[in-house]
Amino acid sequence: MNLKEMTWQGQLTFFIVIWLIIFAIFWFGWYSGKKGDIVVKRDQLESLKKEVALAKEKEKELALLKKENAELEAKLENLKKVLPEKREISKILKDVQKLASDVHLNVVSFVPKASIDRGLVAEWPINIEVLGKYHDLGYFFDKLGKFTRIFNVGKIEITALDKQSATTTIRAKFTASTYIFQEKKISKRKGRKRPRRG
Repeated sequence: MNLKEMTWQGQLTFFIVIWLIIFAIFWFGWYSGKKGDIVVKRDQLESLKKEVALAKEKEKELALLKKENAELEAKLENLKKVLPEKREISKILKDVQKLASDVHLNVVSFVPKASIDRGLVAEWPINIEVLGKYHDLGYFFDKLGKFTRIFNVGKIEITALDKQSATTTIRAKFTASTYIFQEKKISKRKGRKRPRRG
């Protein structure tokens, strides 16, 4: 078949047929297969977008948890200043005894009792008996309340002495309780896994 011998309409028809054959080969052979790939890639892209959004949410949650953890650590450090640890007990005993003598109270007895577990802290009661004047006892309680460490005073019994002097008019018995920070309990809590959210 010679194209030169064909009329221009025949040549045009021939080129249209060739073009249609090439288009059909392209459409059915390459594009249709790629169309399926495009759908798969779109699905993968959507899935990746969801994963990225979820990762961003987790990142925000992690940032909040880190901030919360830093705040809790700061609170814990502040509590450690207020709550003594076991190794500071002898210092606290000396401080309380010194305070009593500074306000002119004569310490008759000073008996630390067994600590009572209160969770992260242990309550540590100390039974104290003093001789002195009523106002000096008031100064003692006031100064004890201003200690860096927490002290609660309870079970107060005050009796007037039969034989009084210028420096001694009363006998007072009371329990001064402080609180001891229990480091082991915090360590155990840190060891536990935090429950997953959502």
